[in-house]
Amino acid sequence: MRLGIKDFRGKSLRETIDKVKRLGFKAVGVPYVQLIKGLNLSLDDKNVQERVKSAFCNLKIVELGVYTNLIHPDARVRERNIEYTKQVLRFAPEIDCPLVVTGSGSLNSQGDWFAHPENYSSKTWEVLVKSLKEVMKTAENCDVFLGLEPHTVTLLSSVERLLKIIMDVKSRKLGINMDPVNLITYDTYFHTGKFLNYMSDVLGNYIVGIHAKDVHLENRLIVHLNETHPGNGNLDYETYLRRMKALSKGKDLCFLIEHTEESLIPKAKEYVEEIARKVGLVFE
Repeated sequence: MRLGIKDFRGKSLRETIDKVKRLGFKAVGVPYVQLIKGLNLSLDDKNVQERVKSAFCNLKIVELGVYTNLIHPDARVRERNIEYTKQVLRFAPEIDCPLVVTGSGSLNSQGDWFAHPENYSSKTWEVLVKSLKEVMKTAENCDVFLGLEPHTVTLLSSVERLLKIIMDVKSRKLGINMDPVNLITYDTYFHTGKFLNYMSDVLGNYIVGIHAKDVHLENRLIVHLNETHPGNGNLDYETYLRRMKALSKGKDLCFLIEHTEESLIPKAKEYVEEIARKVGLVFE
């Protein structure tokens, strides 16, 4: 298993690559748009693989982000999003990237990761299944995994729903992006080890990518659960890394630190590596 980073951006793609390498990472998750714009790539360019390999050198791109809305209420917009996702799936093999990651989207016009009362409806679920079945035809043809990102306010709001979408779509290239922090609630916050074991038990066969961050419950009125960097929250990292170590056997998985401020990345990386040593996980 590699240790990498995602959602880290410098002033330019070149600066981002240089900083990631200096930080000691061997793998990276990159937004598709950032890659295309950063290298001024054309989809018709016959030298795409060489240009990307030259720019990233020994830094492996293990994930392309194509977070779009597959349940958009406007059918025309939804169709464009489906075609865009297919475009990225066709591009991934050109740069030897094994995984494309997306979310379900939301009916909230303010953002694809925001709540809406109809996000959980059976009608919306049917739209997602239909969209994914269309997308997965391309994933299967291109032999690329599509990893679904969960979140409590979207359709993919629980372990059970993640398993259901796998069962309903029925595609050998559809998998789950392991991001437990996105599913932590007040009920599971103080029992994250138990939750991680449950998530791993139920979804282990379908995990195709891993995101690493942490979760912190603030001492404020109502409930405020916030993301934070690894080691600064309540996620049971010993259980997390132990379970991911077991699940990585026979898989080309990468542990990607995400959503961490640049100044805190060395500390987060050191923490993950320290816990990895405790559980006998050696990153490549």
